[in-house]
Amino acid sequence: LLDYLIVCAQVAQGGLRDKPGKGRDYYHTCYALSGLAVAASASELPGVPEGWVNGVRLINPIFNVVNDKVEAALEHFRAAE
Repeated sequence: LLDYLIVCAQVAQGGLRDKPGKGRDYYHTCYALSGLAVAASASELPGVPEGWVNGVRLINPIFNVVNDKVEAALEHFRAAE
C-alpha cells in the first residue's frame, strides 16, 4: 500500500489519484491520505518508514478523522445527553 501510494498515486502538481492515467481529485486524495495514516500507525509492519510512525497522527477508520477529535466529539455528545 505504501509503495503504491508513494510511487503510483501521487500527481506532480499535488493530490492523489485512483491509478496511473487518472486525474487527481479530492475523494482519492482524502482516502489515500487516510490509508497512509492507517498504514503508518501499523509500525510493526515491514516497510513502514520509521519517521512516519511519529509524524502521522492516528486516524479513526470509521469517521476518517484524527482519533483525538473523535474522542472529544463523543465526549461532548455524551455530556449533552
